[in-house]
Amino acid sequence: MYVFSLLLALLSFITEWQTHYPENCRCSIYMPSDVEIKSQEFPSELGQIVINNFAFAEEDGAKNVYMLNHTIYPDVLIEQDSTEFIDEFLLASLEESKLRLNANVDYSSSYSIKEGRGLKFRMRYNEEGTVNKGFYIYRDKSLYLVQVFTSSDKALNDDMELFLNSFKLLED
Repeated sequence: MYVFSLLLALLSFITEWQTHYPENCRCSIYMPSDVEIKSQEFPSELGQIVINNFAFAEEDGAKNVYMLNHTIYPDVLIEQDSTEFIDEFLLASLEESKLRLNANVDYSSSYSIKEGRGLKFRMRYNEEGTVNKGFYIYRDKSLYLVQVFTSSDKALNDDMELFLNSFKLLED
């Protein structure tokens, strides 16, 4: 009976995961089911910018935070066939994140998925105690940022890799 009670207690900490198809994002991702969703719209001189944020913060010992940010830019911002400009845009986005977090970049490298150009990265901040790992993907006026925040001692975990590797761009 004791073993059964212990097993039930352990199972209560397991978070249910599922594949999400965020509205208007043309992507799918496997993440915990209790996702917090926030959307914002910002007017700019070039047109409307829309930001959709999907996040889940674990409450157990792992303390991982899983995030998908999807930003839709105005038509005139970036031409899809301007690969050099897209690469510069991705590097500038990483640099902005680095400055905002006051982080050190462990690595960054080019990455592609379907028709999207991307940049993988890993950063450390909070006196090296926190790791931010993920990637940016740009496709058709949309910038996707898929990332996990975790403590340095939990930086190699299966859930983090499962989340990051599950992202897929979908056709229109």
